[in-house]
Amino acid sequence: MTWKRWLKQIELFRAANARYKCWRLKHGYDALCKQYGTPSIRRDPAGIEALTRRKWDEVRGVTSTSEKRRRVVFIGTDYEQDRSGALQAFGALTDLHVFEWAPGKYGHRWPTRRSECDEVRHHNARVLREMVDRLGGVDMIVGQMWGVSMHWRTIADMRERGIAVVSIAMDDRHAWIYGTMPDGTPIGTKGIAPYVTLGCTDAAECVAWYEAEGSRAIFFPEASDPALFAPGDGTKEFDVSFVGASYGVRGEIVGRLERAGVRVQAYGNGWPAGRIPTDDVPRLFARSKIVLGSGTVGHCDDFVALKLRDFDAPMSGSLYLTHDNPDFPALFEVGRELATFHTIDEAVDRARHYLASDAEREAIAAAGRARCLAEHTWEARVRLLLALV
Repeated sequence: MTWKRWLKQIELFRAANARYKCWRLKHGYDALCKQYGTPSIRRDPAGIEALTRRKWDEVRGVTSTSEKRRRVVFIGTDYEQDRSGALQAFGALTDLHVFEWAPGKYGHRWPTRRSECDEVRHHNARVLREMVDRLGGVDMIVGQMWGVSMHWRTIADMRERGIAVVSIAMDDRHAWIYGTMPDGTPIGTKGIAPYVTLGCTDAAECVAWYEAEGSRAIFFPEASDPALFAPGDGTKEFDVSFVGASYGVRGEIVGRLERAGVRVQAYGNGWPAGRIPTDDVPRLFARSKIVLGSGTVGHCDDFVALKLRDFDAPMSGSLYLTHDNPDFPALFEVGRELATFHTIDEAVDRARHYLASDAEREAIAAAGRARCLAEHTWEARVRLLLALV
């Protein structure tokens, strides 16, 4: 056992370590907002809300009118996440080729220790070049890429060949930069941002970060697939469901709900029930009166970002209850299409209220699904990319 693992078994050390990681994350984010001259979701939530509305208005409703079926290479990181809608949409609208870092190994190769980082990015870059050469022509490379996972020189080379390179980033608020490679390349999104054709970020303030690095960028929130996440045809048998690992504030929320008499079906690493198969998640959501979300980042309880569940849960036709987030008002009507809370006490109170108010709860659930069907499908997101690139 390493000394780090030994220390993590001590509760006091775990708590102190979590607080330090949270402080470092928020301090780094605020420094980036200051550097790029953008509002901070922590210090200026009203500014973020206004900016998100403006950036969403710039892209909402944009669709491709091109008849050409583009040849696309998709570079993923988490197969179970990507096949919850994104891969299906790209497969329906493009000639899709999925990147594997080795035969049968989906997406990037990822370093297991820091000393592997340079080797790993060169490996992924070599596999990408070989794949493009083997296909004999590609229109677009789309994927989740960071300085640690793809060499910037290869991205630049792809663009010189006339191939559009699109970065889809869902973690820019906390993964823009977190260290550097031996040659000085930032490990996070910043390491590839100057070289992509288009940066797609789910944090509106980060659009300006890409632009400052010389790249075009758009606000690009996550979405859902209505064929996968849909209302069930039976009675909703579960009071509250939650899917995600147990860490940080999540355990406190679930524990308080259960002590208040609310039954919670919690699945994921660290919960007694363990993980739930990905294919069973849509059915669980559809059979739940309330789907609980946790919008916080890492071990923080006051730093939020958009999550995939923010779209899958309301698409399922169940009421979605999650942390309040200044990103939401541009995308949903809070209180009518989903419900939010600021504190654990509010989470408990609102869960009990909606469980006792069937008509109100189901009206919000139906309105949330209607909004997702109208604006937040993966097909709409892919059509947006095809229109802009």
